[in-house]
Parts: sequence; C-alpha cells; structure tokens
Amino acid sequence: MYPNVSKPPRLAIIACLVNLSSGSLATAQGVAWRDRGDRFEGVISSREVAGGYFDLLGVHLETGGQALSGGELAPSSTTLNISFWLPAPETVSIKVWEPKKNYWMVPHQKSFAAGKQSFSWPVATVVKPLKLPVDRLQVLVSNSQETLYYPAQLYARAPSSEKKRYRFSFESKGGVELKGAFWRKAGDRLVAVKPFTLVEDFPGVIHVSWDGLDQAGKKVPSGIMHLRMEGAIFLSESDERINLDIPFWHEQEAAN
Repeated sequence: MYPNVSKPPRLAIIACLVNLSSGSLATAQGVAWRDRGDRFEGVISSREVAGGYFDLLGVHLETGGQALSGGELAPSSTTLNISFWLPAPETVSIKVWEPKKNYWMVPHQKSFAAGKQSFSWPVATVVKPLKLPVDRLQVLVSNSQETLYYPAQLYARAPSSEKKRYRFSFESKGGVELKGAFWRKAGDRLVAVKPFTLVEDFPGVIHVSWDGLDQAGKKVPSGIMHLRMEGAIFLSESDERINLDIPFWHEQEAAN
C-alpha cells in the first residue's frame, strides 16, 4: 500500500500579504520581523513561497484541557512556551508561525541536549500588540535536515498533566478522501500501529490526531513513527493524488 520510507516533504509555506490596518506606523514597525536578542520574531510583510495542495502546518503534542484553547491569552500571561522531547543531543529547527497574519518566531538557539527541552519568549513584544489568536499558532520542530519531526507542546502556563495526544495540522486546498495509518519503525521495516480514514468535504485546516496507543489500546514504545496517508484531494478544476510520509519521534513518557 505504501512506498519505502522516504524523506518527508519540506514545509510548504503559504504565501500571504499582511496589512496592518490598525495602529500607527510605529506600532507596525514594532511588530515587524527582526532580531530580538534570543530569537527572530515578528510579521513578515510578504513571503513569496508557493504552497502545495496539502501542506504540513504543525506537529503538536497537546492535552484535552490545553491552556491555549479558546484563542486568547489570560491578561496575566507574560510568556509563551514550547517544550519537546529529544532522544539524543540534536541540532534542531524550530518554527512557530501563524499563517493568516504571517507571524513568525524562530529561536537563535539550535543545539539542545537529550530529554525534555523548552524555549520561552515574551508575549508583550509582538503577540499581544498583534492580538494574535494563539490557538492558531503552528509549531514545527525538526532535525536540521527536516527528515524527522519532534512533536512540540505550546502553552502559556504550566502544561496540564492530563494524558496527551499528537496533532498533525494540514492546510488543504480542497476536500479529501484519505486512508492512513501510524507505523512504528522496527529495525529496517515498518509495523502498522493504527489505521484511520480521513474524509473532509471542504478546504481549510485539517487535523489528524493520535493518542499514542495501538489498535488494541496498548501503549506504543518510544521510537521513530511514521504518519502515512494516501488518497485524493478534490480541487475546483481537477482531482489530484496525495501520498504523504511524515516521520516523527514518539516518546512514550511524553505522550502518556
């Protein structure tokens, strides 16, 4: 049903133009993309990179009671935080972005130790002036070659201890009918863990979730996983095939 393990598609960034219709020129300059000491952050006025039919937006680790559900930060919130798990020391790529306003945050730090890692940044500089709907923030943490993703949790206060799940977000240009499965890498082969079917009638943001369990409800051991999907996307003028393979690290301790 699926081809051999291959390199996943690189992030396809949706081109957009941002108009800051409210606020003064000084405010607009204040939220513009620039170096802010420990990170690059701000709004990029235009980004001429074409997207595809079905693009990966974010790979998240979240809880049912996620602090960012509802889209608005509490008045007392001073930082946003991301945490992720690395099986070994790694040079990583971290991208936090919101496609509609073309907000971006990219830390200077690239090298991290093994285990649970985190990065925090203040919301007063850009996030709050933009009135950014933080529940629409997308996070991608990967190795430097973008061949393995590390699911990241985004939170504004101490994360919940509730059982977590993985969430993969995609921007779809049309309705889709896809068959997919989560696979576990075991040596040089892949073992099927949990199949699913994804049917959406309309374009927009589409989510695929996994609870870290196999089809029998047992915990899947830590290791490299693959989210694989194939099927059709229905565009206004044609139907196209989709065949995706997204490798990611599953850490049992982080997901349960």
